[in-house]
Amino acid sequence: MQNNPVQNNPTAFWLGLVVTFVGLVGMVYWVFLASGHPRLRHTILFLVIAAAGAALASFARPRAPILETSQ
Repeated sequence: MQNNPVQNNPTAFWLGLVVTFVGLVGMVYWVFLASGHPRLRHTILFLVIAAAGAALASFARPRAPILETSQ
């Protein structure tokens, strides 16, 4: 794997989870509570925010160290 500062970074992982849930809560709020006629662009915007947070969390999730064996 490449040496990426996002990989195995607990702060980035939690930030990704928070962004994911903010996007989902924003979408649910906008669709069900904010108006009787939800707008498609706002719904898509919140889905994109949730997807970006999920992608960040998946890249930054904690991983066990990889043990390299030489033969």
